[in-house]
Amino acid sequence: MHTSSKFLRDGDRLMRRSLLLLALCSCTDDSGGGGGIDGTTHVETYELPAAIPPKLDLLFVIDDTSAMASHQQALGALPMQLEQTLQGAYASVANYHIGVVTTSDANLRRSTAIPDPFIVHDNTFSGPANNYQGSLASALASLLPGAAATTANQPLATMQAALGSNPANAGFLRGEAYLGVITISASDDASAGGIIDYASALKATKSDPLNVVLSGVFDPNNPRLGAFHAQFPNRSDMETIASGDYVGALEIFTQLYRSVLGYACRNEPADLDPDLPGPQYDCSFVSIDGGVEKLLPQCGTSVTQPCWEIVAGDASICTDPAMRSHLQTRGYTTSMSAYGDPFHPAIRGQCIVN
Repeated sequence: MHTSSKFLRDGDRLMRRSLLLLALCSCTDDSGGGGGIDGTTHVETYELPAAIPPKLDLLFVIDDTSAMASHQQALGALPMQLEQTLQGAYASVANYHIGVVTTSDANLRRSTAIPDPFIVHDNTFSGPANNYQGSLASALASLLPGAAATTANQPLATMQAALGSNPANAGFLRGEAYLGVITISASDDASAGGIIDYASALKATKSDPLNVVLSGVFDPNNPRLGAFHAQFPNRSDMETIASGDYVGALEIFTQLYRSVLGYACRNEPADLDPDLPGPQYDCSFVSIDGGVEKLLPQCGTSVTQPCWEIVAGDASICTDPAMRSHLQTRGYTTSMSAYGDPFHPAIRGQCIVN
């Protein structure tokens, strides 16, 4: 909180400096030459809404029967594939729960590598808040099952039980998160219930069924698993288990981010000294993350941290000729607390404008 107050004081000082300059320059320049502001100036507020990766609760339903024995090597590569896939999509800022159940046990698997029955990976703009040490891949690897069970293969029944009112799995599902389910099975489903019933129960876990996303690794000729995935058109995917490569089954979870807010096109800030190369703006911007404001520097060749910049003149983005300027950030991923393009917290500030 002390750090936040300092940023606020620094921002206030910069804003007061801008307002003082505004008071000195809010006049019409009739000198007919030289540098400085030409015309009447005023202060405008610029805002950039936060762009945050989606929250995802990802459940792996993995066949642990002896039929999976020949697929253990491919399964062992899955944790690193998942880490690389999600890192590539959501950079260093991501928020997901990852749990594993088998097709014979609906309780989330546990290991000594994590203190909870599921992985918590919560990397914000302020830094990580994870419940595991080391890499995400190593944490997930500690939860993978073997292939020794002799019970019937029932991925749909265990999936439903795992996501129902199972006290052993409390806290895994979050109302505001997407739910992703990945079924990895060497044989078809042998659950007793009907396909439609299992699909309906899964959709009912979310107030909006479109927030349920499926993927599977199995034989495409499996009639029950194939019919189950068909109940989720346009939000399910499948990779054949014979391929030995599960990357394709993970890519659907990289497409959840929805950018519904475009650039905020505004008037370009005043160039305080046109005689110098490049625009000389008088602006002050802060990032707002979790209620904490942090003063941002202006982007430049020597800036190696998240920063702001005003980009002007792009008619394809800002179609109004009078407002062809927009605020954007430049992200850096040199540390876990940096921004990963295109994600950033809310940005707000003011500039002197002609």
